[in-house]
Amino acid sequence: MTRVLTLAAPAEDSLVQALRQIPGVEAAEDMGRGGIRLRYDVRNTGVDRLLAWLAGRGIQAGRGWRTRLWHAWMAYADAVAREALAADDGWESSLRGLYAGRWPQQGRARSDEHAHHWRRYLARTETRP
Repeated sequence: MTRVLTLAAPAEDSLVQALRQIPGVEAAEDMGRGGIRLRYDVRNTGVDRLLAWLAGRGIQAGRGWRTRLWHAWMAYADAVAREALAADDGWESSLRGLYAGRWPQQGRARSDEHAHHWRRYLARTETRP
């Protein structure tokens, strides 16, 4: 994955060098004005872990709501990609699991949410002796 993190202050060269030493980070580049471009293996690290690592060293991420939302979205996308890599069938399996959990299979008699429709159907199909 290649991502751009936005920091509250411009990054120093020593910070960029230290980022390159984190397991899973393949490349780190200072983009100026508080931006850092990172390329990393999502199996070993992610935006949430990298932001926590930076916060542990006193480096704050951008404080604006757009930046926080963007970082949260990237962390979510990393988590989804990580789960897809761990799944047997990949993304399709995860998607099927999501929908299967939301709408469990119901019996034929219970598939209609309105019971009166089902009773009307039964009344027409039942044979009387």
